[in-house]
Amino acid sequence: MMAALLLVGVVLVLLWSAGLVVRNLTRHRSAGEGANLYTSQRNPTQLGRWLRVLGLDLEPLLFVAGLVLCCTAVGLIVLTLYPDRAGFALLAGATFLPAALILMRDLVQRRAEAFDHNLVDVLDLLGVLTASGVPLLKALEASAKGGASATGKPLGELVARLRYGETIEAATDGMLQLFRTDGCRLFVMTLRLYWHEGGQLDALIRALVTVLRQRRSDQMALRGQLAGAKYALVMAAGLPYLLIPFLNWKEPDWLLPLTSHPAGPGLLYAAIVCQVIGFLWMRVILRSPKW
Repeated sequence: MMAALLLVGVVLVLLWSAGLVVRNLTRHRSAGEGANLYTSQRNPTQLGRWLRVLGLDLEPLLFVAGLVLCCTAVGLIVLTLYPDRAGFALLAGATFLPAALILMRDLVQRRAEAFDHNLVDVLDLLGVLTASGVPLLKALEASAKGGASATGKPLGELVARLRYGETIEAATDGMLQLFRTDGCRLFVMTLRLYWHEGGQLDALIRALVTVLRQRRSDQMALRGQLAGAKYALVMAAGLPYLLIPFLNWKEPDWLLPLTSHPAGPGLLYAAIVCQVIGFLWMRVILRSPKW
């Protein structure tokens, strides 16, 4: 019975992962020229966009191949530890791929949040430079050099595109594709408005900085209010693993059935899966916009 359930779980995980990979690799893409950070396609795949946000200069297919090799390695390690549990090893290897993609999406979200966080300081410098009469491109270049890498590198690529003669829409399109945040959209719309209509750029920048600074303050306050729940979640998830060495030292017979009994590995892996599902569910709650 346990082997049949494991087999069904492996099939479902593999089908879901295969569908995700196929959607990322077969999405329509049109050719175009771009800089190093921006993808050379105007419509990059989701996985390709993630790789470029993280600064990984890899093709999506090559990256997926590496993940498959890691899944195989995990399965072989589990099979080495439990030679008579082939289904258990297969399920362990198959669940590595969705876990890696979820972790990758979190890293991309963190990089986008860092972009929005540092954009306020960059715009402060940009507003001062433009108010003193510095041309827009030189002000953008100086702000890019003075900003953090999370924001400075995309702005540097934007300046390079504009110097190469691209339109403002084409130059800012890559940034919109990579950092799909409210701050990035407001910044790009402000640049496009000034580029076509003119006006007082320093006044536009000051108004934009006021809005973004208020949003950043609200986000920092919300993050502080949720810090207690996050720390409690981490402690609840890590406490059982901290108790394992203590129990092995005081009462080693208590954990012996997990390795000696035939149903022990399956129960252990089921407990870990339940813990991961609970962790992901709490993650969804903490990231919900309703908070």
